[in-house]
Amino acid sequence: MLSVSTPAAAAEGCEVDYTVNEWNSGFTAGVEITNLGDAIDGWTLEWDFPGSQEITGAWNAETSQSGSTATAENVSYNAGIPTDGTASFGFQATHSGDNPAPESFTLNGTVCDGSTDGGGGDDGDGGDDGNGGGDDGNGDDGDQQPQPSGSPEGWASQNGGTTGGAGGETVTVSSADALTEALQSSGPTVVRLDGSVDLDGMNDIVSDKTLIGVGSDAEITGGGLDIDEAHNVIVRNIAFSDWGDDAINVQEGSTNVWIDHNSFTGGSDGAVDIKRESDYITVSWNHVYDHGKSMLLGHSDGHTEDEGHLRVSYHHNFFDGSGSRHPRVRFGETVHVYNNYYRDNAEYGVASTMGAGVLVEGNYFENVDNPTHVGYADSDDGRLVVRDNVFDNSGDPETAGSVAEVPYSYDLDSAQDVPGIVTSGAGPGNVDDTGGGDTGGDDGGNGDGDGNDDGGSDPQPSAELEGWATRNGGTTGGAGGETVTVSSSGALLDALQSSGPTVVRLDGSVDLSGMNDVASDKTLIGVGSDATVTGGGFDLNGVSNVVIRNINFDDWDDDAINVQESTTNVWIDHNSFGTGSDGAVDIKRESDFITVSWNYAQDHDHVMLLGHSDDHTEDEGHLRVSYHHNHFDGTYSRHPRVRFGEPVHVYNNYYDGVDTGVASTQGAGVLVEGNYFQDVAHPTLEGYGSSSDGRVELNGNVFDNSGEPESSGGVAEVPYSYDLDSAQDVPGIVSGGAGTGNI
Repeated sequence: MLSVSTPAAAAEGCEVDYTVNEWNSGFTAGVEITNLGDAIDGWTLEWDFPGSQEITGAWNAETSQSGSTATAENVSYNAGIPTDGTASFGFQATHSGDNPAPESFTLNGTVCDGSTDGGGGDDGDGGDDGNGGGDDGNGDDGDQQPQPSGSPEGWASQNGGTTGGAGGETVTVSSADALTEALQSSGPTVVRLDGSVDLDGMNDIVSDKTLIGVGSDAEITGGGLDIDEAHNVIVRNIAFSDWGDDAINVQEGSTNVWIDHNSFTGGSDGAVDIKRESDYITVSWNHVYDHGKSMLLGHSDGHTEDEGHLRVSYHHNFFDGSGSRHPRVRFGETVHVYNNYYRDNAEYGVASTMGAGVLVEGNYFENVDNPTHVGYADSDDGRLVVRDNVFDNSGDPETAGSVAEVPYSYDLDSAQDVPGIVTSGAGPGNVDDTGGGDTGGDDGGNGDGDGNDDGGSDPQPSAELEGWATRNGGTTGGAGGETVTVSSSGALLDALQSSGPTVVRLDGSVDLSGMNDVASDKTLIGVGSDATVTGGGFDLNGVSNVVIRNINFDDWDDDAINVQESTTNVWIDHNSFGTGSDGAVDIKRESDFITVSWNYAQDHDHVMLLGHSDDHTEDEGHLRVSYHHNHFDGTYSRHPRVRFGEPVHVYNNYYDGVDTGVASTQGAGVLVEGNYFQDVAHPTLEGYGSSSDGRVELNGNVFDNSGEPESSGGVAEVPYSYDLDSAQDVPGIVSGGAGTGNI
């Protein structure tokens, strides 16, 4: 490793840290820019390579090269660098001979020596797109930072971002006392609620906490949560009911709060109340039903201290027969209300009062007599702008004035599509319940010394993606392309075999025959928990960048999913596999960079084969696959059965009542760590049938009423970062989260 500080440039001064990991004729470099001057919005870093280096890929920046001169430009989420703040990116490159570090860098056209005396280039003040800090008259808008897994959109992404308990201890609780103790502990903590608890009154959550429900059954009844003078708090995937005061109360200057994928019904007062100078908050993908007062924003008409605060985003919430306050706003600007579904709301949708500025866009109002109010009861008027909404059998919206634009980027769905999107995605049971982790390329895409191109780790469209599929440029499937929803076998196959990136949403059950091709750059994802494919399977043959998630497979006549002929970058996640003819997931014939995660397989013999045959030696140097958090329930063998691949990474899987767990053959190298083997006759084997031995390295597994594992060690390290759960916790984590209906 080589770390050097060299001159760089900003409006007044900056530094660059350039860190190299080198092997043979390749290397990766991590680059960190520190801004010593005024905040900048948008940056370009340039340098000259002193040797024969050539960039082949990058993450967290857009790179180009002309001769020896290289250029890196920011991407959307790291354009802003505050004073004394940093921005980081990395790249992979080749070289011949020596690999010296660049002698200097320029940022936005100016070379500097780490001092703050400027230097006469572009002053880097940015701001011309309205996305900089402080330009709306409401104070510092903060900086857009890369967010951890399942990160928020909207105001909670500002002011440094909202990460909750990420990076701290993870605890799983199932009693009221354990829950409140964990939420009030010191330091970052991810608190996983497993089951239902009954609380009394309002209960504090302190700073740097994530509360997330396990599966779809986590519930809080009776009492509520008070986020009071706290910072950096996340509450997700919880069903709240029958609260005696508020379900969630955010107050007294609390900042950076994300309230996401919860449900609220039948309480005394507010479902989510935000007030008393709180700021930088996102309320998203929640379901409110059979309740009167939903979401208050602003304490009272006389609490003028709320001016300049209460910057809140409300998006993709389902207000389902609720009465009012969706939200009811005082003072805040800009309050952003977008892509919510309002249905049969008795009193009104959105009310803007006391000079507030509310942007209402891309929502769907159905059977709502009063979609928006300007002023309400005794409160003075606010301002309210409507844009691109649908008013279906609803009254005319009230509007007034203009509203400042929001400073962040966001994805706006068509209002016409909102009912389908929101009803299938809002509420508990639609998120990963592990608490999340950062999937950005912070490990610099380190090579493993085998001479193969391992690629770099790119920011992923869903941060649940971990393992080998993050390498080689990352796996995004159909992201960025057209989204289509299908419900027949013909429409499904047409969409999967179309050209260009496509997200294909399967709604319902289809019957296929034989193996059916999937083209490159496709995401297939099931709607809800009932999307089913029977009879046939999918063939990924010589393609790249494919995602298959949330599908029930049953009675397939060949394989359910077959990945072959040098297919790369595939993610197979949160599917369920019943019984079929041959493999559930077979990967072979030089395929590479694949992750198989959070799947549930039950009552099937041949589950997951890796490697075509003993004599297909072309598989050597390929078949890099990660298997994690899968639930093998009463299956027989191949979990996986491996030939040639190295390192194959098998971690945090739950093996329950299977015969043979993992088999390593034909010189394969398999790292088996953090798994729970329960009632497994042969947890791991080195060699199987007529195949010669491979190698197995064991780390931190639990063998409960199981046979002795075979192992010999000596497996190459994996080059990516990952979050390893304790094997003892795996049965609860995996049985609650694997299979369909959990994303």
